[in-house]
Amino acid sequence: MTATLSPGDSTNSNPKSRIESRLAQRRALLSSVLSAYATHILAYALINLTTTIGAAHLRRHLMLYRVFLPRWLLGSAVMLVAEVAGMIIGVGGVAWSVGAVGKVFGW
Repeated sequence: MTATLSPGDSTNSNPKSRIESRLAQRRALLSSVLSAYATHILAYALINLTTTIGAAHLRRHLMLYRVFLPRWLLGSAVMLVAEVAGMIIGVGGVAWSVGAVGKVFGW
């Protein structure tokens, strides 16, 4: 004879193990957000790196300071703004929302 499980019965009926599994899910979510954020920053860093390599290759060209330097400075500023905004909005927002949901459901 097979026993049936009611909705309250589960293999994870221990509250401590449920909390640990929720914490593991939270860590996995934050890890995936951080890896996506790192990939995004890497794209901006690659743009700055190629600009720097191009400027080093054409260092004797007269238009170096008129063309490449403003592009490099703007790329650096955009990368800095993207890093700060991504850290505050992306990573902080996910951590805050997961924490708020966890507080409601008692994780």
